[in-house]
Amino acid sequence: MLGDTLERHAGGKGLNQAIAASRLGADVRLLGAVGDDVSGAWLRELLRADNVDDQGVATVTGPSGTALIEVDARGLNRIIVVPGANGHVSPDVVGSSIRAMHGVAVVMTNGEVPLAASRAALAAGRAIGAVTMLNPAPVHDYREHLIDVDIFVPNEHEAAALSGLPTETDTEVRAAAQYFRSQGIANVVITRGAKGAIWASASGVVDVKTFEVSAIDTVAAGDAFC
Repeated sequence: MLGDTLERHAGGKGLNQAIAASRLGADVRLLGAVGDDVSGAWLRELLRADNVDDQGVATVTGPSGTALIEVDARGLNRIIVVPGANGHVSPDVVGSSIRAMHGVAVVMTNGEVPLAASRAALAAGRAIGAVTMLNPAPVHDYREHLIDVDIFVPNEHEAAALSGLPTETDTEVRAAAQYFRSQGIANVVITRGAKGAIWASASGVVDVKTFEVSAIDTVAAGDAFC
């Protein structure tokens, strides 16, 4: 199989989410880890250029995390993640760092760090009264996380894998959202690519449609969403 181009871009869910939030005007601090390699230094430069506080990003021995992403002619993608430094994010450091912060409004985490670290982030966020958000990608067993999640944002494939329910139709996606609500989560947002998103809360279920566009590349669309 032959490809057209090979490009290098900064990324990872945490970095993408942090930069997106900063560009929207939020004060953002990222907790995580980079390697002691050229990529680690480059990622720090990019965070600082977008006014993201990187004091909580540790430098560990070894390579930074890397994702290999194949994008097809329709703009759709397939991703293989090699965690690298992300696999060394400490749950103790994450938890204590969040508890030591003042005025934190939102704590957001995902599955690209060890489960214990994302679990610690959510528990610490709940302890200080912040709104907690979980983007459950890649898919893992997040059952222990859900007790401390205020806003849960899977895509329809992740929702299917985590609920055991089909998510092909609008009705099925709504049922999956209500399943997660039954697990004690106040707000469930299931993203559906070009179909938009389903938001389920105590007020009911809202179907949010998207604008029609010709997608060039869908990589990190979900990260930018939350």
